[in-house]
Amino acid sequence: MEEAHDAVFDNIMRLVGDEGKFQKSFNYIFNVGLVLFASMTYMNIILTLNNPDHWCNVPGRELTNFSIDKWRDITLPR
Repeated sequence: MEEAHDAVFDNIMRLVGDEGKFQKSFNYIFNVGLVLFASMTYMNIILTLNNPDHWCNVPGRELTNFSIDKWRDITLPR
């Protein structure tokens, strides 16, 4: 019984067109769009949890004898 339904569906698809313009655009829009959306969701987690060790360079440190920690305390706002 199930094979008969599959054969009917295959016949209808053959009449309508298996690889038409609509099917190709549907695949590109929804499949590629889904992959892009899912990858942005997963990368957002990685980018949010990443905390890089960076602070802005303030010119003039090379003219002093402050340590890096002391220089950060002086130049970075709290």
